[in-house]
Amino acid sequence: MGGQLYRSSCSISIILLITTFWSTVEGFNSTGSNSNLFLALKLESKTFPGRNSGLSRTLCEGRLTPCCKLRSGILLTRSTLTAIYLILLAGNVSLNPGPVQSVDDRKDKMTFWSFNARSIVNKERELRTRLSSYDYGVIAVTETWLDSSINDGEIFPSSYQVIRKYRSRSGGGILLACSHHLSVRRRLDYETECEVLWCEVVIPNPLTTMLVGVFYRPPSTDLNYMQELEKSLSMIERNGKNLTLVLLGDFNFPNINWFAPSPSTLCSDGTSAYFCDMIDDNFLHQMINVPTRKGNILDLVLVNKPELMLWSNVCEGLANSDHDSIEFALKVKIARRKCSPRLVYDYKNADWDGLKEDFRNIPWNCIDLVSDIEVVWSSWKSLFFKAVERNIPSKFLSSKRNVPWFNSDIRKLIHKKQRLWKIAKSSGSPNKWSNYKKLNNE
Repeated sequence: MGGQLYRSSCSISIILLITTFWSTVEGFNSTGSNSNLFLALKLESKTFPGRNSGLSRTLCEGRLTPCCKLRSGILLTRSTLTAIYLILLAGNVSLNPGPVQSVDDRKDKMTFWSFNARSIVNKERELRTRLSSYDYGVIAVTETWLDSSINDGEIFPSSYQVIRKYRSRSGGGILLACSHHLSVRRRLDYETECEVLWCEVVIPNPLTTMLVGVFYRPPSTDLNYMQELEKSLSMIERNGKNLTLVLLGDFNFPNINWFAPSPSTLCSDGTSAYFCDMIDDNFLHQMINVPTRKGNILDLVLVNKPELMLWSNVCEGLANSDHDSIEFALKVKIARRKCSPRLVYDYKNADWDGLKEDFRNIPWNCIDLVSDIEVVWSSWKSLFFKAVERNIPSKFLSSKRNVPWFNSDIRKLIHKKQRLWKIAKSSGSPNKWSNYKKLNNE
């Protein structure tokens, strides 16, 4: 019915447009070739002196007849109607993109990345490659399979501060990695007897708090496990005033229909229904509507202020993980610590022969004459770096630390791999998945 009405309105608009346009043209033709102000002055437009012609111009006032005024008004009305009919035929019309500042600006947004790792240790190389291409503010990881024997620096670059929570037995584990320019502190007082971790991020303008959490629910857990998460959210509700809450993670609820108006009424088990009611009771909104594992929406993004969500995207996971990952951005102004540029040496253009010659000519034995070890170290370092500065060019780089082996060719391959993943994901074709896996394994 709506389609028929739309086609009918288009047909009527076209008829009105043709009629108005034809009558406007006829009106102009009947007035004559000089149908404008020059008609009242009885002048040809080509003989009227221009502003820069040097000829004298005299301002004259003429009275138009009522008939001429009426005809001019009709012509103006028909021209206006023609423009209106064209706009109606165009359908939806967007604003002309002028000098309007986009809200999706780096200073006014925080980007998040959430994924199930199934052991993050054996994915360290791919993780660092991903972080060299994208600037995430917060990274949430479930099933890290980490313990205290693994340092943060073995997994994440130094530009991230990592907060981890281990499981008492093997497997599991969650973490939040926050960019070093964020002001972050862990909130242990909100953590209960389940795998949940909370961190507080200060937002200066307006002064408020963002509480970011990561949660993992093993599939075998029962209602009691979700009641622990309910306790955590209840404590936050009592103590957190005017905060922005973001809860990420792998919740493992494959039977919830997130597209239903009331998902809890369609749940086949009590734990799923309890979780849906918990979301509603705490005024949270689930923002992911694309499957993240085998047709199921297991990895979720829960927020209490959905109007802050700029965009969200389900993308490929890391290496052999069976979960897709989630990216999204929130519209918030965050406090960023300014980082000084760092000095790096350009080894590709180094004069190695000159450096060896300088090392041979340095009087290293003079250092042995000093007994103070601090002076010995300072003297040796001074002689060494003077030789280095003479033979190896240096330059200052921004604070972003790319891994040494990451270059433009690798960046292009990463983008190509992501394109192949999107094509395979949308089409479901075995051939498309084969192309993606072939490039992924290279």
